[in-house]
Amino acid sequence: MWNPFKEKEIVTERVEPILEAAGVTVGESFREAKGEPGYTKLSDTGKRDLNPVKHRKMQEMASLLWQKSPLARSMSELPVAYLLGEGLKISAKDPEVDKAINSFWKDPITRMDITLPRRVRDLGLLGEQCWPVFVNKMNGHVRMANLDPSRIATVLYDPDNSDMPIGVISVSNQKGIQKRYRTIVNGSENVFGKVAQSIRKTLTDGDCFYFDVNRLSEATRGTSDILPSLDWLIALDRSMFGEIERVDFQRAYIWDVLIKGASQDEIEARAKKTRPPAPGSVRMHNESEEWNAVSPDIKAGQNAEHVRTIKNYAAGSTTMPEHWFGGGGDVNRATAESMHEPVFKRLSVRQTYLKHVLEQILLFVALKRLDPQGELPDDLMGLEDLMPTVEFPEMTSKDVSRHSAALQQIVVSCVMAIDNGLLSKEKAVSMIGIIAKQIGIEINPEDELRTAKNEITTEKTKDFYSDVTPKVSGEVEE
Repeated sequence: MWNPFKEKEIVTERVEPILEAAGVTVGESFREAKGEPGYTKLSDTGKRDLNPVKHRKMQEMASLLWQKSPLARSMSELPVAYLLGEGLKISAKDPEVDKAINSFWKDPITRMDITLPRRVRDLGLLGEQCWPVFVNKMNGHVRMANLDPSRIATVLYDPDNSDMPIGVISVSNQKGIQKRYRTIVNGSENVFGKVAQSIRKTLTDGDCFYFDVNRLSEATRGTSDILPSLDWLIALDRSMFGEIERVDFQRAYIWDVLIKGASQDEIEARAKKTRPPAPGSVRMHNESEEWNAVSPDIKAGQNAEHVRTIKNYAAGSTTMPEHWFGGGGDVNRATAESMHEPVFKRLSVRQTYLKHVLEQILLFVALKRLDPQGELPDDLMGLEDLMPTVEFPEMTSKDVSRHSAALQQIVVSCVMAIDNGLLSKEKAVSMIGIIAKQIGIEINPEDELRTAKNEITTEKTKDFYSDVTPKVSGEVEE
């Protein structure tokens, strides 16, 4: 008999329709989509910034770690010590300018001789500095204040030049008021484009200097020198506190008492009567009982290498070697000296930037002292005598003996090459100047050859006239 339940059920598969991908490209900037004039930036400035919350968090963590982390403190203070350890020398050729910049430097409010180390440290630690200025309209004397980076809301840039800050806007105070500062450039407003000039006209709360470090060309805010190390510095602190707890655990121990052949009831009864022995006491028992002091084996040696790895990784962003932070490591004098070079190369870059920063400030001071209410010139051609100079101390003592030996060898080699017609005198002096520069002596080959030639001519003239002995009146020739 036919059974309908044994027949196979016919299943019809459901065919899903195929949908093609569809979409539309939306403009990344609302202002660009609206086509508002004056705000279309050629470089999309700001894409590479930290968002405002993370930027403020970076500054808070950097300052907190500087206060609490020994490694973070050293990473921030060592560059300042090498850059400013022996102080700076500021000067100008013009006596009036020299007097003006020294008056500004030692002003009781500005106090650059005292505050400069802190300003330089904060520049590296927080990534930026904003210094409002106040000019006496009668005598042109300049005083400089400080706006904490945490109070900066926005840094405005020239819409046509993402590398030129034109203004700084502060966060609102308790009354909801923002300060809108115009950044100082040692030139007239004509150096900016029309759009930048129109924006700068809205910045009416004063002028300021703004400088930053560790900023990419498309970003608007500087970042901390220790930003790459923040997480690792926190991890290092946690590991060090863990090591303290580990040491405490290592000091702990228990008495392990073995009672042979005892039942559970006998062990419990024995435990109620037993007390830990006092230090220096004597305990006697038979062969059925054993006492052992047991301490935990928590492999402390393995964690020491772990902590060292974190420390070196955190300090790696500064290129400073391990032995600068109290750890000798596998280093001797030769390798230690070779490890210094990357650090000093990096510090030289920062020193060059600081030299530019300070000379721009002092130039503004000089121009305002000479013309308190006047407009700054479009260019500085012909004003070389007004240019202040800043001399930084040597970051490290030079090995004069080694360079002196090299200088002697290069001089002898150059003289031999000149005598054999293989080298010009100017090129020889250039080679000598390269070695002399290592001990702090700058040599211009053309000027040096001209001076040497004049001295040789002068000496020959003296020798020629010294051979002619003047006759004394009344002296008889033999």
